[in-house]
Amino acid sequence: MLKSWRFWFFNALLLSAVIMMVVSFMGPWWTSRIEPAPGQPSAIGMVIEIFQWGIPEGPHVEHYMEDVTPDYQIALARIFLAGSIALAFASSWLRGLAGKLILGLVGAAWVGYALGAYYLISSRTAEYGMPLQGKETVYDFVFIVVATSGFEFEYYLAYAAGLLCILLAVMRSLITGKLLK
Repeated sequence: MLKSWRFWFFNALLLSAVIMMVVSFMGPWWTSRIEPAPGQPSAIGMVIEIFQWGIPEGPHVEHYMEDVTPDYQIALARIFLAGSIALAFASSWLRGLAGKLILGLVGAAWVGYALGAYYLISSRTAEYGMPLQGKETVYDFVFIVVATSGFEFEYYLAYAAGLLCILLAVMRSLITGKLLK
């Protein structure tokens, strides 16, 4: 039997949540542009980016080497993404409460992951004396720099993906027309 248009509409919305997850994974969640303060030598200038999966190695890595993400954590983040996608699509084909529950848990996991990232980023920036959001002069041991930091679009997209999954889990019966029967 061919599925109704409501089922496919639900799956199109689900696909949009999965696309948000993938795009969120690919771009940085937080960025800090560090430049010499006025009157300081221009020996230092860098961009630090934190992705959904962590901090990659880059130029001037000696300044933040302890924060570079190990390979096993990157692998775990990729497994989290792949598992989220698989469970989200599987939930579409499961009937009853099981499908709703799985999709709702996927959404809650993404919201929780983003909240956890906020906590980790805010605690590490505080330790370095850097702004979490905005522009601030930072007095390092050697340099005086100006750091301009902020959360990126991809970070907020993680929340959107998670909240859309939760909304779809709650509204699934209404969207697919199961309440009308």
